[in-house]
Amino acid sequence: MVKFIKNISNIGLVKIIDNSIFLCYRNGKLFFNENLLVTNVESQSFWKKNDILYYHNMEGEHCFYDFNTSKTIKGKNGIAWFTIENNLAFCSYDLNRGNDRWHWKSGILDLNSQIITKEYPSAKDMSLCAMSNNSYILFQNIQTLCSISKTDGKAIWQSQIPKLGYWEDPLTKLHYDYKIGHIIGVISNILWVDIKQGTLLGIDIETGEAKHTLKMPSPPSPQYEEGLYCALFHRDNTTVYDPKINKLVCLNTYHYYEVDLNKDEPTLEFRLLKNEFMTHQVLATHSSRRCMDDDSIYFLDTDNTAIVALNRVTFKIDWVYHFTGAEAEEVGVLMTIEVMSDKLYVLDHLGHLFIFEKDEDKKLNN
Repeated sequence: MVKFIKNISNIGLVKIIDNSIFLCYRNGKLFFNENLLVTNVESQSFWKKNDILYYHNMEGEHCFYDFNTSKTIKGKNGIAWFTIENNLAFCSYDLNRGNDRWHWKSGILDLNSQIITKEYPSAKDMSLCAMSNNSYILFQNIQTLCSISKTDGKAIWQSQIPKLGYWEDPLTKLHYDYKIGHIIGVISNILWVDIKQGTLLGIDIETGEAKHTLKMPSPPSPQYEEGLYCALFHRDNTTVYDPKINKLVCLNTYHYYEVDLNKDEPTLEFRLLKNEFMTHQVLATHSSRRCMDDDSIYFLDTDNTAIVALNRVTFKIDWVYHFTGAEAEEVGVLMTIEVMSDKLYVLDHLGHLFIFEKDEDKKLNN
């Protein structure tokens, strides 16, 4: 179970990154492990890669904070997405809008001098999603993946995702081409892509070929079950990688699956948790409304009234915390949940951050 510790107001965003907590207030002050780090941060836009924190300031300008030098620098040339090595970052620059869409060039930015040191014409209008030792993996809209050489920027391969297959709507029986839903990342030279419609693709980063295609089992027959099954494949269904056990994990509504990457041929294990979830009258949705540690998956239920802990070994609900009394009256729409060590952090749309302490001795199924 958990016990409520305190409520902090005026919070724009909370993130746990590298086992550290980042709290950004709506006034632009960003705290790192309770110490003020930078000010004038647009509270919904910051991320950290390697030793660089990237963010947009209140004026919409792109900035970064270097943890090695404790310096904040305002970007002058493009948007640096993340560092690759030695204060060099892959970036998008010369942004312009035409034909109802954004266009940009791609290259390497020196974060110190703010000079573009290398241009990649073949990566025009493409965004970086992963890297290998010798190449960058990029994507364009929701249909194209490609790989370019780090050395000269020449294309190594290109993959049109719609050509790799289609999915069938279990209700209408209509066929729809595959489209990129979510890039999970590169694991053991395989780029894993969540197609959403019940399919995961494992693409060889050297050749662009689909090495693995994993599909969910067929939906149950009753129409209500089919409709709920379809909800599993909406955009909020985000598969994540757990490096400690080398598995891909996903929880949505009362469906759970994991992909074991320890095997030569990855396998998908699917669990229907309907009875357990219905017993406690909870459902899990939306990737930002769930998180996990070694023992549990924590999620905010769809009715916005409870925090739930699902045991990752037994797949039983260990506990359900309900907001009650005065606490329930002031809580808004629950937006985000994060976990770090023995603390749970829950943020609502009003800027209230509820902090809880875990008590693992109090479980419903003991």
